[in-house]
Amino acid sequence: MTEPKTEPAAKEEEPKSRIPTISYREFLETSPALHPVKATDLFRMSGQNCYLNEPILTLHCEHEMCQGPRFFAHRSMTGGLHTTDRGERNEVFVEYRCKNCDSTLKSFSFLTFNLFQDCSGEVVKLGEWPPFGPKTPSRLLRLLDSDSNLFMRGRRAECHGLGIGAFTYYRRVVENQKNRLIDEIIKVVQKVEASPDEIIAELTKAKSTFQFSQAMSDVKLGVPQVLLINGHNPLTLLHSALSAGIHDKSDDECLEIAKNIRIVLAGLAERLGQALSEHKELNDAVATLLKATKEREKMKTGQPELT
Repeated sequence: MTEPKTEPAAKEEEPKSRIPTISYREFLETSPALHPVKATDLFRMSGQNCYLNEPILTLHCEHEMCQGPRFFAHRSMTGGLHTTDRGERNEVFVEYRCKNCDSTLKSFSFLTFNLFQDCSGEVVKLGEWPPFGPKTPSRLLRLLDSDSNLFMRGRRAECHGLGIGAFTYYRRVVENQKNRLIDEIIKVVQKVEASPDEIIAELTKAKSTFQFSQAMSDVKLGVPQVLLINGHNPLTLLHSALSAGIHDKSDDECLEIAKNIRIVLAGLAERLGQALSEHKELNDAVATLLKATKEREKMKTGQPELT
């Protein structure tokens, strides 16, 4: 690690910060670019020298051996904590490697612009590669159909920490795709519910209401068990998120709401796909077994099958 060329962090009382406080690990894992935070346990002291910490990260790995969250370990650093003078900035470039496949690299570039005696620091991420955030599921993009490009604009806004922009894009997508979402849910209801008529009638009625939030507030019956997300109706969750007005929300609050909308949409898309796929597989399996049974009966009787 690079040793600082000046004295350790100033000893005056630390001013109150108006930016969010998270751990250094969380900063690398979850903070979008150009979104300043105060990172706790950013560095450690050894005598008069300070060294950037090297936490193990949990990041998504796209390697064919991984295809999911994996541990990443610190590999290298360029730049470092050259100065601890209050207000002076350090330019840092760190690289991490997946511990599972030992192949995938993740690179971060960020600035520190205040370091404090408690080993925390104010930092802002300039960028990272591969890009920030988990990969958008292809199943979700197929579900959103013609609005998939609009959704990806919202995703880019979210990745850059633009909460109001991300929320607005996601809200437009959900409003536009309301009827398609309901139609997909009706398909599942028809296949898995023993008495689907009442649920289908209520969902069909909701399609005639333009706004998603108003439509969902009128829906009283639940969706099938297979579509629940942690035991909750995904339509109710989306209704709760979209009902929040953005005029009295900060950009950070809108960013959190936008992230939740994306996660619920992705969870709904995954459950819709699984429910329809599993039902088709089950029907195919039943049809195959019935056909085999008929063929065996035909061989036993020696008589042609009547049609």
